[in-house]
Amino acid sequence: MSYGYSFIDNPVLIMLSRMQLLLPGFNRAIGIYYKTAGHSPFSYLLSQPDRQEQPEPMEISSTAKDALKPYLNYKSGYYWFSPEELPFEAEKPRIRQMEIMSELNRNVLLIVTNPGNQEDICLVILYLTNSLGPFRISSHKPLSADIKSIIGMMTYNSISSQLMSVASDKRVFEEINDNTRSLAGSYKKAQQQNSTLKEKYSKTLADYCRLYVNELTEAEDFRYSLSAEAVEKICNWEGELEQLKAILEKAVGFARSMNFGSDTDNVTIEDFHVNLNVKKEETKKPDVISLPSKYLKTIELLDRLEAAALIVKSQHADLTGANVGRACARPVSAPAITEALQKHSVKIIELLKQFPNRWPTISKDFRPLQNILSAHTMLPDEKTMSA
Repeated sequence: MSYGYSFIDNPVLIMLSRMQLLLPGFNRAIGIYYKTAGHSPFSYLLSQPDRQEQPEPMEISSTAKDALKPYLNYKSGYYWFSPEELPFEAEKPRIRQMEIMSELNRNVLLIVTNPGNQEDICLVILYLTNSLGPFRISSHKPLSADIKSIIGMMTYNSISSQLMSVASDKRVFEEINDNTRSLAGSYKKAQQQNSTLKEKYSKTLADYCRLYVNELTEAEDFRYSLSAEAVEKICNWEGELEQLKAILEKAVGFARSMNFGSDTDNVTIEDFHVNLNVKKEETKKPDVISLPSKYLKTIELLDRLEAAALIVKSQHADLTGANVGRACARPVSAPAITEALQKHSVKIIELLKQFPNRWPTISKDFRPLQNILSAHTMLPDEKTMSA
């Protein structure tokens, strides 16, 4: 017996385990399960049900298997036999003349059912005792044919209903397992995609940091480079880009100071030069809190384009609308960028007047924004228009 779900076992083993509750008053039970008709069966014996023992596997001889073949053609239902008519007795069946009283010796109940699949066949053979109290009117009288019909029908219906329930539970569980495996596969795929995106993000971030270090130190006589350990440490950064710039600036200063007095022109920024534990207030950001709310969407647009432009620039790619659009957190097309800039053009001009250094990359090198600025400078001023 397994200690998992009941339907994991084969149906006949389940029924034998419950048989004492279904039909008290039998002294032996045999269960035979054909997964597919014609294949070797699974067989079990419950020899002492009153002791609440579990069914044990039972070997069936080839002779008995051949003798069982006719029962596989029986319709689902119940049948009564005498012990001598079944192929499990030690002695060979005796050929004798049928008498009127022979029916009284038929105290072996055979249940034939198909547990959820017409190709599967389940045989349950119950050897009833002479003390089948719940159904016997008198302990000295044998069971009548009517009582046997009632016992057979009740037992068949009980076994069939339970097997149908087990088969239904099994199908539901299989569907749940299929869905679970599908979810597990999707989760694994998402993990792989996330790992790939993380690798791409780390490479982009490392390229950007190298580019920014070069920009910071291009006027110096020393050549600065990031060690592999420093790059690995920086790639764990999950904060904002402005903060990372401040971190790199401090790392460059730290490495420069430690290189003082050295006779080498090459300065390596090590991982211990990089301090990721910075406070948000240490980085300077334009104060936009006092601006009217109508500028917030325009600021968000410019921030997204600036961040995407920095990514494109770190990859040494051309700062085109298509490249910037692909680098956005939510990719957009180049025409969509141009349309958005034109829609916000008036507010963009006002924001750039107040914060000229807030979006340096796109204001200097991004052609779609430069076109907006150029169009503004070509317009006649308000005094000329009013003259």
